[in-house]
Amino acid sequence: MKNREKYDEEIRVAIRNNSMSEFYDKHIAPYYGINIFDNTRWVDAGFIVAAWMGDEYVEPEIDWSTVPVDTLIEVRNCEKDPWTPRYFKEYKGSMVCVWGDGATSKTATFDGTWRYARLPEVD
Repeated sequence: MKNREKYDEEIRVAIRNNSMSEFYDKHIAPYYGINIFDNTRWVDAGFIVAAWMGDEYVEPEIDWSTVPVDTLIEVRNCEKDPWTPRYFKEYKGSMVCVWGDGATSKTATFDGTWRYARLPEVD
């Protein structure tokens, strides 16, 4: 199933309600690790949306809605990169958002999104 099929009704509602930018911020920008306001021109955003719609939908293996804030997880942006420990903040679209520089919600001054995430393996 393609993303356009999975999110068909949500896309139609966003178009009818003139809220496509919110849909983009929720689902598409996190998928690519970008932000619409990071010098992305609207014409480029159109190509990004088209590419995302043609990609296969991937169901998250972990139900991130059940993971408590500040849970230690491991993240990376490329399958070849080593895993980096970070503390969980939230799940955005298809990307996991964590607190920056290994901080928690109590000490963080910024956050970041990552494409790959997992719960650490317990020895």
